[in-house]
Amino acid sequence: MKDNLTYEELAERLSELENEIRQIKSWNPLYGKRIYFLGSSWTYGLGCEGKDNFAMRIPARNRLEYFNQSVSTTTYVLREGRQDSYYERAERFPQEKPDYVLLQLSSNDPRHTDCPVGHAAEFYAENPEQGQVFDLHTIAGAMEGTISKLMRRWPGAKFAWYTGFRGPIVGDDKAKQRSDEVYHLLIDEIAPKWGTPVCDLSLQAGLNTFIDENRVLLTTGDGQHCISAGYSCWETALESFLKSL
Repeated sequence: MKDNLTYEELAERLSELENEIRQIKSWNPLYGKRIYFLGSSWTYGLGCEGKDNFAMRIPARNRLEYFNQSVSTTTYVLREGRQDSYYERAERFPQEKPDYVLLQLSSNDPRHTDCPVGHAAEFYAENPEQGQVFDLHTIAGAMEGTISKLMRRWPGAKFAWYTGFRGPIVGDDKAKQRSDEVYHLLIDEIAPKWGTPVCDLSLQAGLNTFIDENRVLLTTGDGQHCISAGYSCWETALESFLKSL
């Protein structure tokens, strides 16, 4: 390109760039959109000290505006002495409406609390006068209370979940059983009820961090917290998932 362009040449080049952007948007639904993430250590990037995660990588590749509201060891249920549950942090996003909201389901609730798992409620909107209130001290109630709050705040946004803990879970037999119950709570009850797709990374052998080979290659060694190599793999899968919504 010449160093000194005429006004007409600059206008022509600008028109070409605008056409290129329109073409990119036509095949990339994420391009230039806004996405919010709500999660715990996986989404925060604990294995990389918060300096690398898919919530950084996907926006960078797609020129997405993003906000990552993720804090390690947090749960959906309310816990005494803490104010960082998913339900509470759902209030801490910017006012601007997102195009996408991706929520994490980890094993923190079944492993770090004794709260009942519960089941999806028979109602959508809370109505205290009729006793229709999500119980935020059950895992099911806290999950539904969170997704309900976000959907009311941003109608029309695309909501989805991701998880990756199906299979061997660290902890004793009770923790493993409760983790399995929470997994099926999301897959069988909450996601179908609210019409929210789920990206289950554990169903793909190359992404399941609990497989011995992947535990070494993709995580810090604990089978849970990805290093950069793990996030590179997760990034590809989650980006494709988001584009399909």
